[in-house]
Amino acid sequence: HRLISTVLEQAFREDLVPANVAKKATLPKMEKKEVRSLTPDQLIIVSDVLKDMGTKWQAAIAVLMDTGFRRGEMLGLKWDSIDFDSHTISVSETILQSANKGIYSDSPKTKSSIRTVKITTACLQILKEHQRWQKMERLRLGEYFHDQGYIFTQENGKPMAPDSITKFCNKQ
Repeated sequence: HRLISTVLEQAFREDLVPANVAKKATLPKMEKKEVRSLTPDQLIIVSDVLKDMGTKWQAAIAVLMDTGFRRGEMLGLKWDSIDFDSHTISVSETILQSANKGIYSDSPKTKSSIRTVKITTACLQILKEHQRWQKMERLRLGEYFHDQGYIFTQENGKPMAPDSITKFCNKQ
């Protein structure tokens, strides 16, 4: 409706049509989708399963559970997004993927998506462990590791694809 209305409005301004009939249309009502979230018991089960995973996956799922970030927001986090002293983490970019651009960084979905949230001590501890592991990997891989400052990366240090989070969760 928005697209048609915009086109008709421009055509009206240019005297190509006598009126923008889209203004008379009854707009469809948007259905509100209920947000599904895990129960406390399910969160405990997820935490137990993660103990056997690598630190990257433990940290990724811990951040998602602790903050409610979108997967692209989480993948856009860099180490300087975390304030370990104040227990906060800030979203300022998101990672997206498209067929023509590949994996790329962009601004978050909405202005209100740029935000700082508190995180738990447990989540911070997992992030610190992941940071230590990532530093060791960077040293081990040398030139192969393309350090761009991201917390969650592919093996080579480049940003992860958002679908990798979904694929990992579906396998578990």
